[in-house]
Amino acid sequence: MADAGSSRTRLLDAALRVFREKGYTATTVEDLCHAAGVTKGSFFHHFESKEALALAAIECWNDTTGALFAAAPFAQIDDPRERFLAYIDFRAALVQGDIPEFTCLLGTLVQETYRSHPTLRAACETGIARHVATLVPTIEEARARHAPKADWSAEGLARHTQAVIQGAFVLAKATQDPHAARDAIAHLRRYVEQLLPAHPVEPSPTAGNRRRTTSMVTPEPVIVEKSRWIEAPPDRVWAVLTQPRLIRRWMEVEPSLDDEAPLDLGRRLAWCDASGTPYLIGTVIVCEARRRLVLELADASWPRPAAPGEVTYGFTLSEHRHGVRVDFRLGDLSIDADALTWRDAYVASQELERIDRLARENA
Repeated sequence: MADAGSSRTRLLDAALRVFREKGYTATTVEDLCHAAGVTKGSFFHHFESKEALALAAIECWNDTTGALFAAAPFAQIDDPRERFLAYIDFRAALVQGDIPEFTCLLGTLVQETYRSHPTLRAACETGIARHVATLVPTIEEARARHAPKADWSAEGLARHTQAVIQGAFVLAKATQDPHAARDAIAHLRRYVEQLLPAHPVEPSPTAGNRRRTTSMVTPEPVIVEKSRWIEAPPDRVWAVLTQPRLIRRWMEVEPSLDDEAPLDLGRRLAWCDASGTPYLIGTVIVCEARRRLVLELADASWPRPAAPGEVTYGFTLSEHRHGVRVDFRLGDLSIDADALTWRDAYVASQELERIDRLARENA
Protein backbone atom coordinates (compact mmCIF):
# COMPACT_ATOMS: atom_id res chain seq x y z
CA MET A 1 0.00 0.00 0.00
CA ALA A 2 1.39 3.44 -0.99
CA ASP A 3 2.30 5.77 1.85
CA ALA A 4 0.52 9.09 2.36
CA GLY A 5 3.32 11.17 0.83
CA SER A 6 3.35 9.05 -2.30
CA SER A 7 -0.43 9.33 -2.69
CA ARG A 8 -0.31 13.10 -2.39
CA THR A 9 2.50 13.33 -4.93
CA ARG A 10 0.62 11.12 -7.37
CA LEU A 11 -2.46 13.31 -7.02
CA LEU A 12 -0.41 16.42 -7.73
CA ASP A 13 1.19 14.79 -10.78
CA ALA A 14 -2.25 13.71 -12.00
CA ALA A 15 -3.63 17.22 -11.52
CA LEU A 16 -0.81 18.79 -13.53
CA ARG A 17 -1.53 16.41 -16.38
CA VAL A 18 -5.32 16.00 -16.33
CA PHE A 19 -6.18 19.69 -15.84
CA ARG A 20 -4.12 20.51 -18.94
CA GLU A 21 -5.73 17.67 -20.89
CA LYS A 22 -9.40 18.18 -19.96
CA GLY A 23 -9.62 21.61 -18.35
CA TYR A 24 -10.73 22.38 -14.81
CA THR A 25 -14.49 22.11 -15.15
CA ALA A 26 -14.55 18.85 -17.12
CA THR A 27 -12.12 17.16 -14.72
CA THR A 28 -13.82 15.28 -11.89
CA VAL A 29 -12.45 13.99 -8.60
CA GLU A 30 -12.95 10.50 -10.03
CA ASP A 31 -10.79 11.42 -13.04
CA LEU A 32 -8.01 12.61 -10.75
CA CYS A 33 -8.20 9.54 -8.52
CA HIS A 34 -8.14 7.22 -11.54
CA ALA A 35 -5.13 9.03 -13.06
CA ALA A 36 -3.29 8.95 -9.72
CA GLY A 37 -4.26 5.37 -8.87
CA VAL A 38 -5.71 6.31 -5.49
CA THR A 39 -9.10 6.02 -3.82
CA LYS A 40 -11.49 8.88 -3.17
CA GLY A 41 -10.84 8.36 0.52
CA SER A 42 -7.15 9.01 -0.10
CA PHE A 43 -8.03 12.09 -2.16
CA PHE A 44 -10.09 13.67 0.61
CA HIS A 45 -7.49 12.75 3.18
CA HIS A 46 -5.09 15.12 1.42
CA PHE A 47 -7.39 17.70 -0.20
CA GLU A 48 -10.77 18.90 0.90
CA SER A 49 -11.90 19.67 -2.66
CA LYS A 50 -10.90 19.74 -6.30
CA GLU A 51 -10.16 23.45 -5.90
CA ALA A 52 -7.78 22.72 -3.02
CA LEU A 53 -5.89 20.26 -5.21
CA ALA A 54 -5.79 22.81 -8.05
CA LEU A 55 -4.27 25.40 -5.70
CA ALA A 56 -1.63 22.92 -4.59
CA ALA A 57 -0.96 22.00 -8.21
CA ILE A 58 -0.43 25.69 -9.05
CA GLU A 59 2.12 25.98 -6.27
CA CYS A 60 3.85 22.80 -7.46
CA TRP A 61 3.84 24.13 -11.05
CA ASN A 62 5.40 27.42 -9.97
CA ASP A 63 8.16 25.70 -8.02
CA THR A 64 8.93 23.17 -10.76
CA THR A 65 8.98 25.61 -13.66
CA GLY A 66 10.88 28.18 -11.60
CA ALA A 67 13.64 25.65 -11.01
CA LEU A 68 13.61 24.65 -14.69
CA PHE A 69 14.15 28.22 -15.90
CA ALA A 70 16.73 29.02 -13.22
CA ALA A 71 18.86 26.05 -14.32
CA ALA A 72 18.38 26.54 -18.08
CA PRO A 73 21.43 27.34 -20.24
CA PHE A 74 20.17 30.84 -21.16
CA ALA A 75 20.54 31.93 -17.53
CA GLN A 76 24.33 31.64 -17.84
CA ILE A 77 24.65 34.02 -20.80
CA ASP A 78 26.40 37.28 -19.86
CA ASP A 79 24.98 39.64 -22.48
CA PRO A 80 21.43 40.60 -21.39
CA ARG A 81 20.05 40.92 -24.92
CA GLU A 82 21.35 37.49 -25.91
CA ARG A 83 20.15 36.07 -22.58
CA PHE A 84 16.61 37.31 -23.21
CA LEU A 85 16.61 36.06 -26.80
CA ALA A 86 17.93 32.70 -25.60
CA TYR A 87 15.08 32.59 -23.07
CA ILE A 88 12.61 32.98 -25.95
CA ASP A 89 14.45 30.25 -27.88
CA PHE A 90 14.24 28.02 -24.79
CA ARG A 91 10.48 28.56 -24.59
CA ALA A 92 10.21 27.57 -28.25
CA ALA A 93 12.34 24.47 -27.63
CA LEU A 94 9.93 23.36 -24.90
CA VAL A 95 7.12 23.17 -27.47
CA GLN A 96 7.38 19.46 -28.17
CA GLY A 97 5.31 16.34 -27.58
CA ASP A 98 1.53 16.30 -27.19
CA ILE A 99 -0.13 19.68 -26.73
CA PRO A 100 -1.02 19.18 -23.03
CA GLU A 101 2.62 18.36 -22.33
CA PHE A 102 3.94 21.80 -23.30
CA THR A 103 1.04 24.13 -22.52
CA CYS A 104 0.88 26.13 -19.30
CA LEU A 105 -1.18 25.01 -16.31
CA LEU A 106 -1.75 28.61 -15.19
CA GLY A 107 -2.95 29.76 -18.61
CA THR A 108 -5.23 26.74 -18.94
CA LEU A 109 -6.83 27.23 -15.53
CA VAL A 110 -7.24 31.00 -15.60
CA GLN A 111 -8.98 31.06 -18.98
CA GLU A 112 -11.69 28.83 -17.52
CA THR A 113 -11.95 29.99 -13.90
CA TYR A 114 -11.25 33.74 -13.91
CA ARG A 115 -14.88 34.49 -12.94
CA SER A 116 -16.13 31.32 -11.34
CA HIS A 117 -13.19 30.66 -8.97
CA PRO A 118 -11.56 33.91 -7.80
CA THR A 119 -9.11 32.07 -5.55
CA LEU A 120 -7.76 30.08 -8.49
CA ARG A 121 -7.63 33.22 -10.63
CA ALA A 122 -5.60 35.04 -7.98
CA ALA A 123 -3.20 32.11 -7.61
CA CYS A 124 -2.65 32.01 -11.38
CA GLU A 125 -2.08 35.76 -11.47
CA THR A 126 0.51 35.45 -8.73
CA GLY A 127 2.32 32.68 -10.57
CA ILE A 128 2.42 34.59 -13.84
CA ALA A 129 3.56 37.76 -12.08
CA ARG A 130 6.31 35.82 -10.32
CA HIS A 131 7.66 34.59 -13.64
CA VAL A 132 7.37 38.06 -15.20
CA ALA A 133 9.44 39.43 -12.33
CA THR A 134 12.30 37.03 -13.15
CA LEU A 135 12.57 38.52 -16.65
CA VAL A 136 12.44 42.21 -15.74
CA PRO A 137 16.11 42.64 -14.61
CA THR A 138 17.43 41.05 -17.80
CA ILE A 139 15.17 43.16 -20.01
CA GLU A 140 15.99 46.34 -18.09
CA GLU A 141 19.71 45.70 -18.48
CA ALA A 142 19.28 44.98 -22.20
CA ARG A 143 17.17 48.12 -22.64
CA ALA A 144 19.83 50.27 -20.95
CA ARG A 145 22.52 48.92 -23.29
CA HIS A 146 20.65 48.60 -26.58
CA ALA A 147 17.65 50.94 -26.46
CA PRO A 148 18.33 53.60 -23.79
CA LYS A 149 15.88 56.06 -25.33
CA ALA A 150 13.01 53.57 -25.70
CA ASP A 151 9.66 54.62 -24.25
CA TRP A 152 8.57 51.10 -23.24
CA SER A 153 9.16 49.48 -19.86
CA ALA A 154 10.92 46.25 -19.02
CA GLU A 155 7.91 45.01 -17.09
CA GLY A 156 5.62 45.81 -20.02
CA LEU A 157 7.79 43.78 -22.40
CA ALA A 158 8.01 40.91 -19.91
CA ARG A 159 4.21 40.84 -19.69
CA HIS A 160 3.89 41.05 -23.46
CA THR A 161 6.24 38.09 -23.79
CA GLN A 162 3.98 36.00 -21.58
CA ALA A 163 0.87 37.15 -23.46
CA VAL A 164 2.38 36.00 -26.77
CA ILE A 165 3.50 32.65 -25.36
CA GLN A 166 0.09 31.97 -23.77
CA GLY A 167 -1.57 32.99 -27.03
CA ALA A 168 0.76 30.64 -28.88
CA PHE A 169 -0.53 27.78 -26.75
CA VAL A 170 -4.11 28.74 -27.61
CA LEU A 171 -3.24 28.66 -31.31
CA ALA A 172 -1.68 25.22 -30.91
CA LYS A 173 -4.87 23.98 -29.27
CA ALA A 174 -7.10 25.56 -31.88
CA THR A 175 -5.13 24.19 -34.82
CA GLN A 176 -3.98 20.97 -33.11
CA ASP A 177 -0.54 21.87 -34.41
CA PRO A 178 2.48 22.64 -32.17
CA HIS A 179 4.13 24.41 -35.12
CA ALA A 180 1.57 27.22 -34.72
CA ALA A 181 2.97 27.88 -31.25
CA ARG A 182 6.59 27.77 -32.42
CA ASP A 183 5.80 30.15 -35.27
CA ALA A 184 4.17 32.67 -32.90
CA ILE A 185 7.18 32.50 -30.57
CA ALA A 186 9.51 33.00 -33.55
CA HIS A 187 7.63 36.20 -34.40
CA LEU A 188 8.03 37.29 -30.78
CA ARG A 189 11.78 36.82 -31.13
CA ARG A 190 11.91 38.97 -34.26
CA TYR A 191 9.92 41.69 -32.49
CA VAL A 192 12.34 41.69 -29.54
CA GLU A 193 15.32 41.84 -31.91
CA GLN A 194 13.88 45.03 -33.38
CA LEU A 195 13.16 46.54 -29.95
CA LEU A 196 16.72 45.76 -28.84
CA PRO A 197 19.02 46.29 -31.85
CA ALA A 198 22.31 44.47 -31.44
CA HIS A 199 24.39 47.51 -32.34
CA PRO A 200 22.18 50.61 -32.46
CA VAL A 201 23.52 53.42 -34.61
CA GLU A 202 23.09 56.86 -33.10
CA PRO A 203 21.75 59.49 -35.52
CA SER A 204 24.03 62.37 -36.47
CA PRO A 205 23.38 65.59 -34.56
CA THR A 206 22.39 67.60 -37.61
CA ALA A 207 20.75 66.84 -40.92
CA GLY A 208 23.76 68.24 -42.75
CA ASN A 209 26.07 65.72 -41.11
CA ARG A 210 23.75 62.71 -41.52
CA ARG A 211 25.52 59.77 -43.12
CA ARG A 212 24.28 58.23 -46.33
CA THR A 213 25.08 54.55 -46.28
CA THR A 214 25.09 54.32 -50.05
CA SER A 215 28.12 56.59 -50.33
CA MET A 216 30.11 56.38 -47.10
CA VAL A 217 31.64 53.58 -45.04
CA THR A 218 29.96 53.32 -41.61
CA PRO A 219 32.51 54.08 -38.85
CA GLU A 220 30.70 52.18 -36.06
CA PRO A 221 30.93 48.36 -35.94
CA VAL A 222 27.99 46.83 -37.78
CA ILE A 223 27.37 43.30 -36.53
CA VAL A 224 24.33 41.03 -36.62
CA GLU A 225 24.00 38.40 -33.88
CA LYS A 226 21.08 36.01 -33.57
CA SER A 227 20.37 32.70 -31.84
CA ARG A 228 17.84 29.89 -32.09
CA TRP A 229 17.11 26.61 -30.37
CA ILE A 230 16.57 23.73 -32.81
CA GLU A 231 14.98 20.41 -31.83
CA ALA A 232 17.20 18.17 -33.93
CA PRO A 233 20.43 16.20 -33.46
CA PRO A 234 23.64 18.22 -33.93
CA ASP A 235 24.65 15.94 -36.81
CA ARG A 236 21.51 16.93 -38.68
CA VAL A 237 21.92 20.66 -38.01
CA TRP A 238 25.55 20.44 -39.15
CA ALA A 239 24.47 18.69 -42.37
CA VAL A 240 22.01 21.49 -43.11
CA LEU A 241 24.77 24.08 -42.60
CA THR A 242 27.36 22.34 -44.76
CA GLN A 243 25.65 20.39 -47.56
CA PRO A 244 25.35 22.50 -50.75
CA ARG A 245 21.92 21.14 -51.74
CA LEU A 246 20.57 22.29 -48.35
CA ILE A 247 22.59 25.52 -48.18
CA ARG A 248 20.81 26.71 -51.31
CA ARG A 249 17.48 26.26 -49.52
CA TRP A 250 18.21 28.34 -46.43
CA MET A 251 20.72 31.06 -47.33
CA GLU A 252 19.19 34.50 -47.73
CA VAL A 253 21.02 34.94 -51.04
CA GLU A 254 21.72 31.70 -52.89
CA PRO A 255 25.46 31.11 -53.43
CA SER A 256 27.27 29.42 -56.27
CA LEU A 257 29.32 26.31 -55.37
CA ASP A 258 31.64 24.31 -57.63
CA ASP A 259 30.42 20.87 -56.50
CA GLU A 260 28.12 19.10 -54.05
CA ALA A 261 30.78 18.08 -51.52
CA PRO A 262 30.13 19.30 -47.94
CA LEU A 263 31.91 22.47 -46.91
CA ASP A 264 35.38 22.09 -45.46
CA LEU A 265 38.40 24.29 -44.76
CA GLY A 266 39.37 26.49 -47.69
CA ARG A 267 36.13 25.89 -49.60
CA ARG A 268 34.91 28.97 -51.46
CA LEU A 269 31.36 30.17 -52.08
CA ALA A 270 30.54 32.92 -54.56
CA TRP A 271 27.57 35.25 -54.76
CA CYS A 272 27.02 36.49 -58.29
CA ASP A 273 25.09 39.28 -60.00
CA ALA A 274 22.59 38.79 -62.81
CA SER A 275 25.39 38.45 -65.36
CA GLY A 276 27.05 35.68 -63.35
CA THR A 277 29.93 37.87 -62.17
CA PRO A 278 30.90 37.23 -58.54
CA TYR A 279 30.51 40.27 -56.30
CA LEU A 280 31.19 38.53 -52.97
CA ILE A 281 33.44 35.60 -52.07
CA GLY A 282 33.21 33.56 -48.88
CA THR A 283 36.06 31.28 -47.81
CA VAL A 284 35.68 28.70 -45.04
CA ILE A 285 38.28 29.55 -42.37
CA VAL A 286 36.82 27.50 -39.47
CA CYS A 287 35.15 24.12 -39.90
CA GLU A 288 34.84 22.23 -36.60
CA ALA A 289 32.33 19.43 -37.20
CA ARG A 290 29.06 19.87 -35.28
CA ARG A 291 30.51 22.89 -33.47
CA ARG A 292 31.55 25.87 -35.59
CA LEU A 293 31.48 27.05 -39.19
CA VAL A 294 32.95 30.44 -40.21
CA LEU A 295 33.32 32.02 -43.64
CA GLU A 296 35.60 34.99 -44.27
CA LEU A 297 34.01 37.45 -46.69
CA ALA A 298 35.64 39.61 -49.38
CA ASP A 299 33.97 42.06 -51.73
CA ALA A 300 35.69 43.79 -54.65
CA SER A 301 33.58 46.93 -54.11
CA TRP A 302 34.98 47.58 -50.62
CA PRO A 303 37.28 50.63 -50.42
CA ARG A 304 40.15 48.47 -49.14
CA PRO A 305 40.88 44.76 -48.73
CA ALA A 306 39.42 43.41 -45.50
CA ALA A 307 41.91 42.35 -42.85
CA PRO A 308 42.04 38.60 -42.07
CA GLY A 309 38.95 37.69 -40.07
CA GLU A 310 37.56 41.23 -40.23
CA VAL A 311 34.30 40.37 -42.00
CA THR A 312 32.91 36.93 -41.20
CA TYR A 313 29.69 34.97 -41.50
CA GLY A 314 29.44 32.09 -39.07
CA PHE A 315 27.50 29.68 -36.88
CA THR A 316 28.32 28.15 -33.50
CA LEU A 317 26.45 25.05 -32.28
CA SER A 318 25.95 24.17 -28.60
CA GLU A 319 24.22 20.91 -27.76
CA HIS A 320 21.83 20.92 -24.78
CA ARG A 321 19.18 18.64 -23.36
CA HIS A 322 16.38 20.30 -25.33
CA GLY A 323 18.22 20.42 -28.66
CA VAL A 324 20.90 22.50 -30.29
CA ARG A 325 21.45 26.20 -29.76
CA VAL A 326 22.66 27.84 -32.97
CA ASP A 327 24.39 31.22 -32.63
CA PHE A 328 24.77 33.27 -35.81
CA ARG A 329 27.17 36.18 -36.31
CA LEU A 330 27.70 38.41 -39.35
CA GLY A 331 30.18 41.28 -39.34
CA ASP A 332 31.91 43.60 -38.91
CA LEU A 333 30.20 45.06 -42.01
CA SER A 334 31.28 48.67 -41.47
CA ILE A 335 33.75 48.39 -44.35
CA ASP A 336 30.78 48.16 -46.75
CA ALA A 337 29.08 51.36 -47.97
CA ASP A 338 25.72 49.56 -47.66
CA ALA A 339 26.49 48.18 -44.21
CA LEU A 340 23.27 49.35 -42.59
CA THR A 341 21.16 48.00 -45.43
CA TRP A 342 22.81 44.59 -45.08
CA ARG A 343 22.46 44.73 -41.31
CA ASP A 344 18.72 45.41 -41.52
CA ALA A 345 18.27 42.67 -44.12
CA TYR A 346 19.95 40.06 -41.95
CA VAL A 347 18.22 41.16 -38.75
CA ALA A 348 14.93 40.50 -40.55
CA SER A 349 16.13 37.41 -42.43
CA GLN A 350 14.63 33.96 -41.94
CA GLU A 351 17.85 31.97 -42.29
CA LEU A 352 17.77 30.46 -38.81
CA GLU A 353 14.09 29.61 -39.17
CA ARG A 354 14.78 27.85 -42.48
CA ILE A 355 17.72 25.96 -40.97
CA ASP A 356 15.41 24.92 -38.12
CA ARG A 357 12.73 23.68 -40.50
CA LEU A 358 15.17 21.74 -42.69
CA ALA A 359 16.88 20.14 -39.70
CA ARG A 360 13.57 19.02 -38.16
CA GLU A 361 12.17 17.82 -41.49
CA ASN A 362 15.13 15.51 -41.96
CA ALA A 363 15.89 14.63 -38.34
